[in-house]
Order: sequence, then C-alpha cells, then structure tokens
Amino acid sequence: MTPYFNKRTDQYGGSLENRLRLTLEVLQHIRSKVGKDFPILIRISGDEYLPGGRTLQESISIAPFLVKAGVDAIHVSAGTSTASWIGVAPTGSSQAPNAPLAEAIRKNVSVPIICVGRITLPWVAENVLATGKADMVALGRALLADPEWPNKAVKGDWEAIAPCIGDSMCIARLGVHQNVACLINPVAGREEKVAFPPSPTSKKKILVVGGGPAGLEAAWTAASRGHRVTLLEKTSKLGGQLLMASFPPMKQEYVWAIQYLATKVYRAGVGVELNREATPQLIKEYQPDTLILATGGIPLIPKDIPGINGKNVMPAWDVLAGKLFPGPQVLVVGAGKVGCETADYLSHIVDDLHPMGNRITIMEMQDHVVLDDLTPWRTVLIQRLKSKGVRIINQAKVTEILTDGVKYVRDGKNEELRGMNHVVLAMGTRSNNVLADQLKGLSIPTYVIGDAKEPRKALEAISEGWEIGQKV
Repeated sequence: MTPYFNKRTDQYGGSLENRLRLTLEVLQHIRSKVGKDFPILIRISGDEYLPGGRTLQESISIAPFLVKAGVDAIHVSAGTSTASWIGVAPTGSSQAPNAPLAEAIRKNVSVPIICVGRITLPWVAENVLATGKADMVALGRALLADPEWPNKAVKGDWEAIAPCIGDSMCIARLGVHQNVACLINPVAGREEKVAFPPSPTSKKKILVVGGGPAGLEAAWTAASRGHRVTLLEKTSKLGGQLLMASFPPMKQEYVWAIQYLATKVYRAGVGVELNREATPQLIKEYQPDTLILATGGIPLIPKDIPGINGKNVMPAWDVLAGKLFPGPQVLVVGAGKVGCETADYLSHIVDDLHPMGNRITIMEMQDHVVLDDLTPWRTVLIQRLKSKGVRIINQAKVTEILTDGVKYVRDGKNEELRGMNHVVLAMGTRSNNVLADQLKGLSIPTYVIGDAKEPRKALEAISEGWEIGQKV
C-alpha cells in the first residue's frame, strides 16, 4: 500500500486505488472463506514517517476501504521495516506515540481501533482508552517483560510489574536468528525449557556481594525460595552499571528496572546493607553457607598508551556519573554504546554552535560505531549525534595522549588531533574480580556472576543471577 516501496506501473501500483487493490482482494477472499461471523483484523501504519511513504492523511483515506472489504478492527502502528526505530519505539520514546494516529483514524470509521506501541504503564493504557484515542490497546514487549501485566494492573500492584524499558533486545535477537529474550524477564523465550526447582529442604544463609543487576536478581530469587539472604553494596545506591546506563539522554527508563529489582529484593525479605564494602574478613564474620559475588566491572584503561594517566584524561563512567566535568572541547576515545552515549550526554542539545555548548569528537578503531548494540536504539543514538554535530573519526587507533589531544594512526599514517581540553575514555569494561581472587582459599561454596565473571550486557547478567538464585 505504500508508494515508498510500490513502484509498479500496472493495476497494482501508482494511484491509491491501485495500491490498495491487492490488500482488498486478499481481504475479500479471506471473508469468503471464513464467513460473516469470523473477525478479521488488519494492522497498518498510521504514518510511515518516511519521505515518499504513506502519510496519516492517506491512511485515514484507506481505512473506510478496509472496513468495506470486511475488516472488523484496525490495529494502528507506525513506521516501516526501513524505519524500524519508529515501529519499535526504543527506550526514551514517548509513551503511546501512536495514539494520535489511532485517534485520527478512529474518527473516520465505525469499527474498533486498536492502538499499539510503547504502552508499558497501566495509567498510559487507561488514558488512551479514557480519552477516546482508541477502543483497545495492544501490548507486545510489555508482555514479554511481564506476562502477568494485566492481572497486576487490575490489582493496582503496579510496583510489581516487571517494566519494559524499551531496550528492544527482544526484537534485535530475532534479526540475528536468536531466541526471543528480555532484559528484565530471564524466563522469556525459554518458558518450555525452564524447570523450576522445588523449595530447598534446608534454608541456607546466603551472602550476595554487589547490588548491580546480577546481584539484585540473584538475591531476590534466592530469598523467594526461602533462603536467608543478605546483600552488601559498597556504594549508597543499588543498580551498578544499570544505574550508570540511565544517565545519558533518553535512558531514564533504566531506572524503572532498578526500582523493580529493588522492590523485589525488599519484598522477598533480603537484608540490604548499603555503604558496606565486602572484605575477606567481613565475609568470614558473616559465615555464609553460600557466597555469591556480583562485584561487577570497572573501566578498561590500557596501560600501554603513553599519557593515559594524564590530568586531562577522564573515564567515561565518572563523566556520566557527574563526578568529573570536561571542558568545552572533548575527545571521546571509543565509539561503542558507552562512548557514543557519553558523547550524546556531553554535546549540546542541537548543533547550533551555542557559545556555552561543548564540541565533541569521537575516535574509534572500527569502521562503524555502536557495533555492540544493533537494536533500534542504535539508529536513534547515531541520528542524535549527527544532529548535534558530533564529529566521528573511524579507523583510528590512539597511540599517545597529549596534554591537549592525541596522536593516532589512520590508514597507516601518523596523525595528531589537538585543541582538546579533555580526553574521555570509553574503551570497554574488565571484570572486577579482585575479591574473588582473595577468597580462593575459602571453603565456602562461591559463585561469581555478572560482569565480575565476564563483561556482558545486563540481559546476560540478570539471567545469570536468576539461574544462580534458582540453583542455590
């Protein structure tokens, strides 16, 4: 139906009537087979948001033809496969972004209209219905995160709903032929394979070290099975790197995941001790039956680069956490997700050369940026960097950090970049497993999970925490 793709010159292309022809013929054929009392629903994009694509006005014109052909309800989405970041709205997108599209189409047809897209909170769903924007709402990713979403919403226990934070790994995994999975729901995609163990006959005293996603998941899961669990976190806040991930623009929904995990921890009766750094001596004093180390990761700082310890060098984590504040001219070394989100965080809101706005440059060894995230968020992030005028230098390897820039090699040539106030390092993560090494001689069953075992994504960390919590 879209002129963006349909370039036919026969009776199935060109005019709106011709582009509708195939869809209407299919609908009429289906109706002839299923009879009058069998419901037929159709999902369309209210607006494709592509130059040359189908607009809302055209979708409004199309809707009555669909109804006449036998459609009993219209399911309104947006975007196309070419604009997947619109159809699968990522984290930071507005809630129910397709509601205005659904409302406009609803005014022109008599059949029920279903609104879909980034409806993750009960009050948002209720608002879409109460304000007449749609007759029904559809939940997709929200139900992967929590299949009990509707039941918990009815009870008013919204805190217990596992939140969809829109990271869209569930969708991205399908594109690389992996099973569906969910960051916040470790059972999603493997429901038939998971065998929940019976409640343990003996209640253990379990000590969890680290309040990041892996530690939180392990703690509440173990406690829900009847164990006495204590969690130690050396900082004043729970969340670990998941909290840091919420600092860049549009990433605030990651806080929901932390709030949910913390709620599960406290409801399960886990004893949480903040500002409590675990030491070998302290662990011996606790005398746990089982020890779970979820001490996370720390920034990877290569030692072989001259000048890497200079006063003008800052770890990206400290910048995102607001511990350090770089000057107006900043070079970010590393264009993975952390590096590009740090650049987004530091750069001015638009590329308007504001006198007080930072000018950001990113330097990356690879041919492309954000290769560690192939979700729709990657597209949104790159578009934001471009709109802000962030300069990206690819295929460049830093060989030395100077007081005002760097030396680097690109295409076999030695080059320099000068005039930088600060150099921000986003060169990866390494495991923080010092405590695990110190406890190797301890005769306590010990599990090392999350980034402390191997730097990975939060999805893997939470899944591993859940598996250990079920196992102990």
